[in-house]
Amino acid sequence: MKERFTFETREQAEDEARQIEETFRRSQITHPSRDQYETASRQETALDKRAEVEAHGRPERIRVLEERAERLFPGKELAWLRDEIRTSFDVPQFGPYHNEGNFMDTHLALIFERLDEARDGKFDASVPEEIRPLITRVVREERDFFEKYVFLHDLRKKDCLTVTYLDGEKVSGSWKDWKASLPPEAQHDPRALRAHSKQSGIRSISYFQDRGRGRGGFVQHGEDATRYLEMRGVPLPKGMRIAIREHEVAYQFSSVHADTYRRHFQNLTARERELAIVATYLDSASSLSKDGGIEAQIKGVKALLDSKYNYELLTDIHAVLGRRPDVNQVLLDRELARLEKAKERIREPKEEVVRRLAEECRTR
Repeated sequence: MKERFTFETREQAEDEARQIEETFRRSQITHPSRDQYETASRQETALDKRAEVEAHGRPERIRVLEERAERLFPGKELAWLRDEIRTSFDVPQFGPYHNEGNFMDTHLALIFERLDEARDGKFDASVPEEIRPLITRVVREERDFFEKYVFLHDLRKKDCLTVTYLDGEKVSGSWKDWKASLPPEAQHDPRALRAHSKQSGIRSISYFQDRGRGRGGFVQHGEDATRYLEMRGVPLPKGMRIAIREHEVAYQFSSVHADTYRRHFQNLTARERELAIVATYLDSASSLSKDGGIEAQIKGVKALLDSKYNYELLTDIHAVLGRRPDVNQVLLDRELARLEKAKERIREPKEEVVRRLAEECRTR
């Protein structure tokens, strides 16, 4: 990691141009128009201004977060955990996700805002109507649970950093390597960190590592956090383990996948499913796109909900037809497996699907 993290002075215009060109390349835009260039340039300028706002509000934001952490995790025996939480505020954010700020304290503070909004029944227009009552109810019932979740779910991001450069190279390393590579001002100042990221040709920062066989294999920061906390003696209720482990599950749903929903949720209780869904909503809704909105980030939550609907529909249909002597079970299983692969929400009414499958799979 440290070989690539060097601070090189270049013209701001050159840095911005490289980032814009990379955006076009990733979008497969080979001949961008003048309007597209201007839009991308405005976007980069907006991110620079956002860093100014972030820098101005950071001392007060961190003070509030530290007070919350002290209340939620009090006592001398948890001083080490509060120190870890405080360190997590300095985890870097750069790339297509988490444009709420250059440091992770902005992400955590935004989740607390989303919690307050959900409690009051307020949601962004992009959040599906069908999930809003569930989120509001669960947040009201489990406020203390989700406040603790905010500080714990990303606790190990710093230990799973992977940096991707404009040339496509990916470099993983330790938190110590990352800190040692930064100029002093970029360790705490959002403006300096943004400048360093652009000048170093960093395209994005992610939070998982493939450490290879014998060194831990593939490590994802949510699952790593549950292992680490339990190893340090922090008792985690099963629901909290699931919420932390699955908080990025929405990103598994680029489209509708009932089978993916089944793989992640079928062995959970109804309450555990609710906690996991609200956890992944809060994380997604608190990750801003470059234009400052959440609509792009919430697409996975929408696909997750449609996958949930399809899975539950097919489960109910199997319960109705699975024991009927006049239904060929081999044919039924085949048809249900086919429907499970549907890439959109099944619009056909349940009663109609039952009637149709009973006829198509009738024992001859």
